[in-house]
Amino acid sequence: MLEKIDNLLKQAMKSGDKTALSVYRTLKADVVTEEKKEKGENNALAVIQKAFKKRMEAYELYMKAGREDLADKEKLEALIIEVHLLPKHPTDEEIINVIKTVDKSLPLNQFMGQSMKKVKETFDFYDGKIVSRLVNDYFKG
Repeated sequence: MLEKIDNLLKQAMKSGDKTALSVYRTLKADVVTEEKKEKGENNALAVIQKAFKKRMEAYELYMKAGREDLADKEKLEALIIEVHLLPKHPTDEEIINVIKTVDKSLPLNQFMGQSMKKVKETFDFYDGKIVSRLVNDYFKG
């Protein structure tokens, strides 16, 4: 993953894309720091997911505060990360198909737990908030 970030960093330098350059530099530093902390364990994807989530949360907060200028910056940075570095999100339909395999006769809290476990086993990358919403909708529907 670090090699991919390096290549994207070089492309951003050549193209003069200052936003992408800043994002890739920050991610590279975060990944290197995490690898040193974890003594070589490859947690690059977790670091990148965390950076993406952090930017999306900042985007939502800025939108609520009426700061579209800052929200747009966070959204652009999140989009750069999502498009170039993260695996594809499963669609709602794909998640629902996994949820349907769980026994619906369980109480909601157990159904939620079993559904989240199945989704985690099936997909490498997913948004927990979306899965939670889909599980609740499916359980009640």
